[in-house]
Amino acid sequence: MSQEPVYFGHVLIKTYADRLEYEEYGADGTLLQRYATVDGEHHGKYETFWENGLPKEIGQFDHGEKTGIYSWFDTDGTLLK
Repeated sequence: MSQEPVYFGHVLIKTYADRLEYEEYGADGTLLQRYATVDGEHHGKYETFWENGLPKEIGQFDHGEKTGIYSWFDTDGTLLK
């Protein structure tokens, strides 16, 4: 169960027993980045978004190491690689 979310500027931090979840927002409220950390390292799904709200980068981390399929997208949502 999460504690009450905390905002630091445009970053929302949700605290759980085993991880911290971060969501970074632009000045207009658009979600720009979402990820989690465990022991200070990226862990789990990692996502970044263009200012138009479409995905920019989607991937996975396992205790700080990129793992699995990583995808990058153009500003119109076209998969680049």
